[in-house]
Amino acid sequence: MKVLYLTYENVFKTGILQAQVLEPVSYLSEKHNVYFDIVSVLKSADSSDFIYSKNKSAFEDKNSKYIKVHECKKRLSKKNNFFDFIFDMFSLFFLSAKLASDADIIHCRSYSPSFVGIFFAIIFRKKIIFDMRGVQPEELVFDGRFSSGSWKFKLLKLLERFVINKSNYVFVVSEPFMEYIKENFNQENLYNISNPTFFHKFNCLQNLGSKKKLRFIFSGSLQPWHAVHETYQTFSQLYQVFGDSIHLVVAANDLEGHKSLLAEYKLPQDSFTVSRIPFEEMPSLISSCHVGFCLTKKTFLTKVCCPVKFAEYIAAELMIITNEEIGDISKLVKDNEIGVVFVDTIPTEEEFNNLTLSIEKYLKSSAPLYNREIFSNFDWLRRVDDLHAIYKKLLES
Repeated sequence: MKVLYLTYENVFKTGILQAQVLEPVSYLSEKHNVYFDIVSVLKSADSSDFIYSKNKSAFEDKNSKYIKVHECKKRLSKKNNFFDFIFDMFSLFFLSAKLASDADIIHCRSYSPSFVGIFFAIIFRKKIIFDMRGVQPEELVFDGRFSSGSWKFKLLKLLERFVINKSNYVFVVSEPFMEYIKENFNQENLYNISNPTFFHKFNCLQNLGSKKKLRFIFSGSLQPWHAVHETYQTFSQLYQVFGDSIHLVVAANDLEGHKSLLAEYKLPQDSFTVSRIPFEEMPSLISSCHVGFCLTKKTFLTKVCCPVKFAEYIAAELMIITNEEIGDISKLVKDNEIGVVFVDTIPTEEEFNNLTLSIEKYLKSSAPLYNREIFSNFDWLRRVDDLHAIYKKLLES
């Protein structure tokens, strides 16, 4: 079996792509003898980035005989030049043409690759998976790229409907996302992949014992939906209560941006650490912490999402601080009593008081808050076989 895996991101630069593409694909390929051609895009500036180089070297050192990564240039930037996007699509198209003809299945991660993939699926009569991950038309509106009344939005929604309805399988990341697709599109072959991680990479015993200093972690960007302002405001309030008993760990790309924002909350320099971490080192960093911030702006986008960091936090058995209407997360946190759920991203006085009580109790305890095995659905070791079963089903249909 050979799978062509198309992305419009870089699988080495981006931690999410490492966690959701390279790692599970590597495990699946070795376990089930599946060959993968992965098409990844690369901005010129990223080729000299040390995180990109370190992650790429770590992958190449494994010397997998089943996986080949093919990189093509990406010109599109945050300025969103439409002609740069068209150039990128042509680059992706020409690189993928021969690979698609040799593949049995085309697996497209997100929207842009799916537009290329659906063409080849029709021409070469291949099976295709649209791995959505999110709702990109609405994401681009939220990000200010264009309005919901623009021709770009309308065109994207038409293409979205065509690809969803024509795909052999559609992957989503939460139950609300699945319900949205069922209600609005003509597609019955749906699978909730829910952004897992490999639990065995996280040492959940590392953060037990005496908690003289409770370590909080925020991993994410400065994008508004990551609620970074609200996260730092909440930590600042907690610091006023607990002082040196707590510390904030920030894992991010824009170091200066996060440091500048933290300075606005007048936190002492020794109360937080901001760093860029290679993918292979993230499990150890997260495992050294005790509490994970997973706050997200309440929009339609977040109602259907599943942040990758949630699986990483529960793999390390961290207490979770989150808010309502983030995919399945708030319900999972409430039902299993593994953290605190705010109504919105800023806690009310009552919610903050409950949070401080939970932290006081957690500081005194030497026992784990929960056993991560109750969330085995978020462990790639248990989900890779599901993915292979879908590949096999498509190949045999």
